[in-house]
Amino acid sequence: HATLANTLGIKTMIICVNKMDDGQVKYSKERYDEIKGEMTKQLKNIGWKKAEEFDYIPTSGWTGDN
Repeated sequence: HATLANTLGIKTMIICVNKMDDGQVKYSKERYDEIKGEMTKQLKNIGWKKAEEFDYIPTSGWTGDN
């Protein structure tokens, strides 16, 4: 989806980091920051020049928390 959005000229995205309620994660800021950093790196690799400016939201699809 990120590649297609970039190809279509979309300029920004909101990225949801799901499963933050997992028993091993427990809404850990350290894990959230790790995922955010990895996603930013991946987005830059596929052509997003300002990926570090995207909004990231920690979420739980199971409980509906965000």
